[in-house]
Amino acid sequence: MSEENTRYQDSDQELRRLITEAIRRSPLKRSVIAETLSAKLGIRVTEHMLNDFTSEKRKDVRFPLLFSSELCEILNDDSIGLFGVRPRIRRLVEFAQLELDGHRSQREREALREELLKKDVQA
Repeated sequence: MSEENTRYQDSDQELRRLITEAIRRSPLKRSVIAETLSAKLGIRVTEHMLNDFTSEKRKDVRFPLLFSSELCEILNDDSIGLFGVRPRIRRLVEFAQLELDGHRSQREREALREELLKKDVQA
């Protein structure tokens, strides 16, 4: 088996795993996910199709890129969408998240400092 074919199979397996895990983390049942996806896309998506997209045995069935954005919205999970973008975009998203976390952390530190300063003044 060629290295390119192995990489493709690894990627296919990883995408199936990501979809499976995102669905499992969701409080929604697969049937509800399929119905919601159908409504958002304007095409019929069944629970059986979702099962095929995640099945290791159904290598002939592929998850359509067209479904990615809407599935991420329905599941409130970006892992599937981020999987489909090039590494630079994933790093940019990671950087943006770190920046947001840093600002949030800075605000929390500032609020705590203000609280402590008020208590020092009152003491």
